Amino acid sequence: MKNKIKSIIQDDIENLDHYLHYVARLSKDFDLGLEFISPVIIENAETAKPILGDGIPEIVRTETPTLDSAIQVKVSEALSQFSAVDYSITDSFSDEKAYTNYQDSLMWTINQTSRDSFLNELLGTIETDLYQKVKLPSLTVPSNCPYQKPKTLLLVIRDTPDLDFTHFNNIMDKLDLRVVYVFHEDEKDISIEEIMNSINVEFKNFIGSVKTVSMDYTSNMLDKILDTEKPEWIAFANYDRSLLERIYKVNTNQLILSSQLPVLNF
Repeated sequence: MKNKIKSIIQDDIENLDHYLHYVARLSKDFDLGLEFISPVIIENAETAKPILGDGIPEIVRTETPTLDSAIQVKVSEALSQFSAVDYSITDSFSDEKAYTNYQDSLMWTINQTSRDSFLNELLGTIETDLYQKVKLPSLTVPSNCPYQKPKTLLLVIRDTPDLDFTHFNNIMDKLDLRVVYVFHEDEKDISIEEIMNSINVEFKNFIGSVKTVSMDYTSNMLDKILDTEKPEWIAFANYDRSLLERIYKVNTNQLILSSQLPVLNF
């Protein structure tokens, strides 16, 4: 059985055509199957009720047992334009198997519907929570994001953490992506040797680019690299922060919600 994309669809009828077109093109270009799944809904942080007084809101998670019938029609209509795409719709998502069964899957995708706001960055959304729950990398596709066949991925890594690149490398190999490694020197000074060791690549076998960058709120170094490299996708590694740190430090939630490019998390 060929690899497939597990695709979460959030109830966003107005912008759904763009997302369906995006994942269908991705599936066709790389000969990947598609499995559409209803999400676990996370109540918007901006409308959630505070736990105590005016304190931190309580985020309520409830499962959606089936995809809305209107969305199922949208899926069928959109995918009918791509005869070569093999897809299925998982009607029920009432257990954890859809999250944990990944043997025949390459990655997840999800359409971004949550707004980029302080509370969403602080408390998280379904888009920012997905990659923490699943074992495979997940791609968050911004609203109305036009499809461009991915050729280059810009991977921004904070410091030199001990990361598992197994599933990430599977995607890079299957999609034959060029990777630009960008290291953000946050907590310590890092050497080229540390960088190469952290991505488990020997110099003689390395194909790609390595850069270092400052990423404080006044720096535009990352924007300059984006302009130069022109990646179709971007990924951020080691930006998970505690609730308190998210108030004043660049973090995964912020980077996912604010990105204009699809973000691959692993």
